[in-house]
Amino acid sequence: MKSILYVSRSLIPQAIADGEVNSMVSSARVRNRSLNITGALIYTGVRFAQLLEGPSTSVDQVMASIEKDIRHERIVILPVFQKSVRRFSTWALAYAGPSLYVDRHIKRHFQNLPEEERVEECERLVELMWALSQSIPVPSTL
Repeated sequence: MKSILYVSRSLIPQAIADGEVNSMVSSARVRNRSLNITGALIYTGVRFAQLLEGPSTSVDQVMASIEKDIRHERIVILPVFQKSVRRFSTWALAYAGPSLYVDRHIKRHFQNLPEEERVEECERLVELMWALSQSIPVPSTL
């Protein structure tokens, strides 16, 4: 199993952000289910953070699509501990709505952090994603 964590800067105009992100989440859930991918997404109004986990070829396929997506830029792949079990096993894509609180944690990843601090910050970000996923009901159409 492969995990990828990335952060990026949103290019979605604020006036259409809610609808655009909700549409993106719906489409991603369908695609992720078909590819046996689980994970979580955070949108702060300014930035995205996403963790993808699943078969290596599926994660690489989704990541290639994400890298071409014009709704964001400055994609930064972050170090994440590889696990043998899924962190988000019940979610094709966990998403709790915009989270301004988490933006300061994502913003730090665009700065030049020392490697030790960067790994700690990545794990902290994944823990926040997991905590947010626990606060929302799992959709029946997962």
